[in-house]
Order: sequence, then C-alpha cells, then structure tokens
Amino acid sequence: MKNETEKNQQNELKPVSVFVDENGKKWVRVRTLDLDFKIDLHDYKEGNKARFTWHELMERAKEGKIRMIDKKKVKAIYLYIDEVNAALKEAGGEELKGWYWTETESQYYSYIAWVFGGTYGCLYTCKVYAHGCRSLACD
Repeated sequence: MKNETEKNQQNELKPVSVFVDENGKKWVRVRTLDLDFKIDLHDYKEGNKARFTWHELMERAKEGKIRMIDKKKVKAIYLYIDEVNAALKEAGGEELKGWYWTETESQYYSYIAWVFGGTYGCLYTCKVYAHGCRSLACD
C-alpha cells in the first residue's frame, strides 16, 4: 500500500490520474479548480444488464448501489476525455464509450435528462431510453 500512497501523492498535481483508495480499489481521479471526484473503472452492471432507464438508475442511487454523475462533472470529463480514457486503460478499466446517464434533469421538461457520450459531449433525451452508467466514488 505504501507504493500506492506514494503514487497518489505524485499524482496530486495532475488533472487526471489513477488513484488507489485505502481499500486497494483503483479509480480514475479528475481534479479541476473546483472539482475533485473519482470515476469507477467499469460500467455499472447487474448480471448481464448494462443499460438502464434514468428512473432505474436513480432508484439504484437511492439504494446506495451507485453514485450518479452530474452535468458539471461531465464537463470536466469532456475537457480531459483523452486523459481520462488513457488513465482508465492504464488502470485496467474500460474507456468511456457509448452514452451514459447523468443525474441532471432538464430544467424545462420533467421527462428529459442529460446523457454524456464520451467523446461526443452532452445532450438530453427522454428518461425512458436505456443507456449505461459509470458510477462515481462516494466520498
């Protein structure tokens, strides 16, 4: 664990780095001037199921199974998407590909929420469609 602690300290100034927590779990850490969060290395799955409606994922979040990303953090990921995907691969994880739900709802329509498309950026869509989820560390 000492080597991982030293690596974490060396990565303190990098906006994107591999981070190992006190339990030995690897994450990708994203840091900006006002944000500091960790992304899971793999998409959230339940058995073979990897695509969920927005409502299903919000239920999982209420149960404490996942922590949904918000639109503000998506902007930080998008800013550093190449570095994030490189760190995910370095840590043995999966790159952000496809579309992922955010917890951010439309301010105008209750049936719409924001999704994030890796290198494609953000857009909003109907909450009944099925998309993936990449959970965040619960700090």
